[in-house]
Amino acid sequence: MLFRSTLKGKDTISIQQCSSYTDPGYTGYSSTYGTLTSSVVVSSSPTFNNMLTGTYVFTYSLTDPGNNVATPQYRYVIVSKDTTPPKLIVANPDTTFLEVKKLPFNPLPIPKVVSANDLCDGNLTGSVTIDTSSVQTNILGIYRITYSVTDLHRSVERRVGKECRSRWS
Repeated sequence: MLFRSTLKGKDTISIQQCSSYTDPGYTGYSSTYGTLTSSVVVSSSPTFNNMLTGTYVFTYSLTDPGNNVATPQYRYVIVSKDTTPPKLIVANPDTTFLEVKKLPFNPLPIPKVVSANDLCDGNLTGSVTIDTSSVQTNILGIYRITYSVTDLHRSVERRVGKECRSRWS
């Protein structure tokens, strides 16, 4: 008698912390009873949590109506540390033009942060730092403005592409 449960996809899957996980599937079959996929029991040890790093073992067990037990199948899901940086969006323009003045602009009219979002930590817009320390509005020049945000796993997203150009009025 042919009797088995079969995994679809790979038996070892790696994902990053906080990423979603969808089981690729499985089947159950008996030459006597036909398709038994709905009878496959799936359990994990420890209980699966995509927020916690570790190796999770999913066990696929099948017992047919005649109480015959198929050899269990195993899938390993490895959840690794989050290394994906937050996504930082800064408004346009990429270049800001300012007239050279004796006194510095306060506040400096630079592009605003639109959003900063992280897969694990969510909205980090309020945590964005903007470094304008190189900008000297009283000296003709081209200056870089650095926007950055760091998530709780120390992944950093930096956007340096904004310029501040001073010019004579």
